[in-house]
Amino acid sequence: MRPEPRHPGPRRAVALLLICAAAAAIYSPIFTAPFSSDEIAFIAWTEGASPRDYLNRFVPFRGEMIYRPLYIVIWSLFYLVWGPNAPLYHVMLVAAHALTAYLLFLLLARLGGPGAFAAVTALLFVSTPLAVETAAWILGIDDVYCMIFSLLAVLAFLGSGGRAWGVLHLLSLGLGLCALLIRESAVTLPFVIVLCDLLVARKARGETPIECARLRWRIHASFFLLTAAFFSVRHLLLGGLGGYQAGGASYIPPIREIVRAAFVQLPALQLVPLKSATVRAVLPSPVAALLAHPALVLAVSLILIVFLSSRRGIPWGMVAFGVGWWLLGTLAHWQVLGKLDVVSRDMEFSHYLYQGTAGFSTALCALLFCGEGGARRTAGRVLLALAIAASIPVSRAYCRNYRRAFETAHRILDQFRGMDLRLPAGSTVFMLDVPVRMEGAPVWWGGTSIAVWRDPGPSLGPVYATGLWHPAVELQVRERYPYRIYMLNRDVAVEELRNEYEAAPRFSIEYLRSLKAGETDFFLQWLPREERLDDISGRVLERASSPPGRPLRWVGRDLAARGGWEPFGDARWDGAGRLILGAGGGGIAFAGVSIPPDRYGTLELEARAGGRRGTDAALEYATKEEPFFDWNKRVPFAVPPYGALAAIRVPLTRRIYDLIDGDITALRLSFPPGEALDLEIGAISIR
Repeated sequence: MRPEPRHPGPRRAVALLLICAAAAAIYSPIFTAPFSSDEIAFIAWTEGASPRDYLNRFVPFRGEMIYRPLYIVIWSLFYLVWGPNAPLYHVMLVAAHALTAYLLFLLLARLGGPGAFAAVTALLFVSTPLAVETAAWILGIDDVYCMIFSLLAVLAFLGSGGRAWGVLHLLSLGLGLCALLIRESAVTLPFVIVLCDLLVARKARGETPIECARLRWRIHASFFLLTAAFFSVRHLLLGGLGGYQAGGASYIPPIREIVRAAFVQLPALQLVPLKSATVRAVLPSPVAALLAHPALVLAVSLILIVFLSSRRGIPWGMVAFGVGWWLLGTLAHWQVLGKLDVVSRDMEFSHYLYQGTAGFSTALCALLFCGEGGARRTAGRVLLALAIAASIPVSRAYCRNYRRAFETAHRILDQFRGMDLRLPAGSTVFMLDVPVRMEGAPVWWGGTSIAVWRDPGPSLGPVYATGLWHPAVELQVRERYPYRIYMLNRDVAVEELRNEYEAAPRFSIEYLRSLKAGETDFFLQWLPREERLDDISGRVLERASSPPGRPLRWVGRDLAARGGWEPFGDARWDGAGRLILGAGGGGIAFAGVSIPPDRYGTLELEARAGGRRGTDAALEYATKEEPFFDWNKRVPFAVPPYGALAAIRVPLTRRIYDLIDGDITALRLSFPPGEALDLEIGAISIR
């Protein structure tokens, strides 16, 4: 590679201008977006924090989830300068993203890369759709600033000239510590420095890898010692692997899953950083379907890269450095690797790839841009230019989606405040259909966020006492509020995720009748087409006030009679009131009915399982609005072992939607596959 010219100022100015122009073209839609999600909690904390509160962030309480004290300091500095003006925060974050790309340009130029190569790599990085989640969402400050301090640390290391414990070496260590205090992703910094030195920088000094390692091992070791010391102290302070846990316990995915995600799924996503909706909009269906297979995407891309790469003059050291950097940045977030895939629905969690994307861009541009002249190099450069040109409008569209999501959250909050609900002690607010995300852009997390946003004052005490990320904060906030908010969703899995500290109740007609709809218990439903938060408490009260229906009952041979409960799967009636279940599982179904769920609330079953062990089972139902069986309309129960007939009561519904939308049109009792089983059923009643 050719070294930088002696007067690189104009070239650097042009590169900076191009980077800023690309960033502005992509992210200008987000400049008018409001605050969203946890950003309000940061502001609430900053408004009342004392100097002692800041010091406490550096000495956290045991059990806190995450240790990122400089993250809070950066937030507070911005608040002190700009106040609660969300557009200025967005402008700042986009500027920081552009600065990251410019530092990447300076690093590659410092390593001897041609200025054009460094500029193209920086442009590819700043324009990739994988960076939108980080740069468009204000909470991405930690990713961006961790990257900035890491790049500055590498540049300071390269400028130290190998002088151990010199000013620049100490400055590099200090910058690396700052990166670690902002986000744990900087754990990769020592490895990046060693790769940078051994694979690229040592060539300019005329050293072999062995000579480089022998002469600079003390400097290299200092960064590893710094990182080890940081994580040791962090482990002692937090009392465990805080921030790397799932469900309160350390989670390590299977090695096979990690390997597939890191070496197949994520490389394919880096090559095709598009959402499935974008692919379907611009490509024919057969081609779009092929792109959903990461192994195929990776194979075709590798063949294309090999074909377009020059045969000679490729800076393989730079390629290896980029690949190593990318792998380090990817594997550092092994706990979320499986959540990302090529042509995904929303590319959620793509901010975890922010650091690795810089390495991937470096390796790709070194392969396609560099090398000796010829048709191959020209074609490779044209392909890179097309990739950058295509990434800008795609990333801009994704950025607009974030603005729409943040505006939706703000609109919901304003309407919730405007209702001015009277919520005495013991009240409950049920929020229906408030979106979690819009194609990956966050709208709303949990119900406590609404409580904090509505009146942050009462919540500040526990926030100060235990820190912003302590798992007890939400529980303590609820204790200080006289009401509880549940986020309800048609997808039960989403509902359980959004109410993780306290599961939302299962809705039966008995539970609904126990509430005081419109008095102490309110039901609010978000109508996306009208963009309106609607109070449906009156509608719910009407359903809860319906008189009970006349009981329905099947006894003995009536169960198996024509028009009764029909067996399905590996199940059959034996003619004597016994249900014979084979190893394939199955059950009995009752279809072609219309059961109003506001008049019937319980299925009663008199049954016993043959043998010494009972069996698991589930009541599944279909409704007029959703005429199919699925996991969301499934109520599990258990059948006891052989003995006297047991009376089993099962709620007829699980979700609020099933009680207010329409009638139940089909029922079935299903049993899982396993051992063959005889089941004696005396009677089935619906009351």
